[in-house]
Amino acid sequence: MAMVNSMCVSYGRGKALIRQRQKIFKNKIVNYKIQVEQYEKQAPLSIDLKELERMINNFIKQDQYRLPIELEQQRHMLKFDAQDHRLVETFYQLNARKIEISSTKTIWKATHH
Repeated sequence: MAMVNSMCVSYGRGKALIRQRQKIFKNKIVNYKIQVEQYEKQAPLSIDLKELERMINNFIKQDQYRLPIELEQQRHMLKFDAQDHRLVETFYQLNARKIEISSTKTIWKATHH
């Protein structure tokens, strides 16, 4: 239903792809943590690793200040996507005639592109 109404193109990714990307990022986090632990074991004792970690985190936060804003926008888009899917499903449950479906698709495309 979503594919027929061009909803996937309008709003992005499916749940399976999102889960797959989440799994990839979780694996990367685990790998990075292991790398950090290995580095801490090899690092000279004269380096204050906690202070270095704090400085790196501050640098990252400063550089990626837009990231939380973009994540919030993506969250809103997912909510709109789910709502649109429910509305389309409800529309098709009304058993509309072909002419009504065609008109609705035209209106949908005109208002969402």
